[in-house]
Amino acid sequence: MMLNTQTNPVAQAARAGMGKKIRGALAVGKTRWGMLALVFFATTLNYIDRAALGVMQPILAKEMSWTAMDYANINFWFQVGYAVGFVLQGRFIDKVGVKRAFFLAVLLWSLATGAHGLATSAVGFMVCRFILGLTEAANYPACVKTTRLWFPAGERAVATGIFNAGTNVGAMLTPALLP
Repeated sequence: MMLNTQTNPVAQAARAGMGKKIRGALAVGKTRWGMLALVFFATTLNYIDRAALGVMQPILAKEMSWTAMDYANINFWFQVGYAVGFVLQGRFIDKVGVKRAFFLAVLLWSLATGAHGLATSAVGFMVCRFILGLTEAANYPACVKTTRLWFPAGERAVATGIFNAGTNVGAMLTPALLP
């Protein structure tokens, strides 16, 4: 027995839903590429903030009298914050929406980056790096959700590749931006 997809209500509903998605993607037109540029630049900034400590480490270690263990602990606390942040940030983004959550995350990670200038000890840097990791962890889930909301399924992989290229661009720019 052949299933008639012309009169099958499930198939009709699926076609109607797909048509709505396609019309929605066409409606956003060029705006989605502007959104992609924003998440690309946010990702680039994310990685500049992250890589800055590695570039500045020789200067900071000398100025702040850090031992190799101090530097290792500073990096450790960033990773702890980042791991915890991934768990918390995805849920937060889903709950309050990507626009609000991403704005708040960029604001908070920018403040955390600025707070490094106030740190006067290795412990102070550990606290700043933990908070930076906690807040920067929102970047990837927010970017993935942005591509899901703004791009049709056939363009999501390229959109993800473009925003994620910001990680390498940020890492490459950092040494050029710092002494």
